[in-house]
Amino acid sequence: MPIATNEWNSGGKDVGYIISINDSVSRVIKIEDPLTMEFTFNDLSPAHTLFLIRLHTYNRIGMSKISIETTEKTFESVPLRSPSNIHIDSINGTSVTIRWDSLNPRDQGGLITNYKIMYYALSSPRVIHTIDYSDNSLSISYILNNLDGYNNYSCSICVCTSSGCSSYSPAFEFRTDESVPSKPTEVFFSNVGYSSAYMTWQKPTKLNGILIGYKIVYWGLDDEQTQTEIDDLTSATNSYSFKELEKTTPYTFILCAKTRIGC
Repeated sequence: MPIATNEWNSGGKDVGYIISINDSVSRVIKIEDPLTMEFTFNDLSPAHTLFLIRLHTYNRIGMSKISIETTEKTFESVPLRSPSNIHIDSINGTSVTIRWDSLNPRDQGGLITNYKIMYYALSSPRVIHTIDYSDNSLSISYILNNLDGYNNYSCSICVCTSSGCSSYSPAFEFRTDESVPSKPTEVFFSNVGYSSAYMTWQKPTKLNGILIGYKIVYWGLDDEQTQTEIDDLTSATNSYSFKELEKTTPYTFILCAKTRIGC
C-alpha cells in the first residue's frame, strides 16, 4: 500500500518512489506518482537469476532510508544463443566425434537440460536424424555412429532448457573417411553346369569410398581349408566364369566389393 499522506512530510508535493535492481546493468527507476502500488521490470538479464530489489521513498528534501529490500528469482527462458566452436574429429569411415563449447552462463537462460544434434547426408537431405543429448561440462562431445563412409554430411546443434530450445547453429559440413562397401547386389548364377558356373552381380548400393575391385573366395563341400581366392577383379567387372569345378559337388561362394580400406 502507498504510505499515508501525512508521512511524506512534504505537503503532498514532489513525492514518489525510487526502485533499484541489480540487473546486468544497474537500474534506478523514479516513480513520481505517490499512489503507485506496483512496477514491472522487463528484459531482465540473465534469466533464472536472483535479483536484489530496493524501494525508497523521496520528497523535495531527499530520499528515505531503505523501506523495502527483497530478492526475487526470474523464471527460466530459452537459451539466447546456439552452441559455438563446433568441430569434427574423424574416428573411422562410419563414426565421427562432434565437439562444441558450452554457453556462457549469461546466455544459458537457466539449467541446460539437453542438446539436439540434427544431421543428414547431403545426398539425401530429406532424411534428417535428431538426437537428444545431455552434458553440462565446459567442452562437450558426442559420437555419431552408423554413418555412410566417404559421404558428405550437414550438421547443426541447438541447446535447451525446460522452457525450450535455442535456434540451431549455422550448418557445418563434414566428410566421413572411406569405409568398406556394402554387399554387391543382384548376385546370381545364370548358368551352372557339371563342372562350371557363371556368376553375375551389380555394384553395392553404398560404395562408402572409391570402388577399386571385387574379391571372390570359394571352396567345395565343407573343406574351407582348400579355398580358392580371386582378388584381381576390377571395379568394372560384374561377372565371372568358374571352370574345372568338381563335378556334382556343392560349393560355397563369397563375393565382396573393395575400397582401399578393405572388403
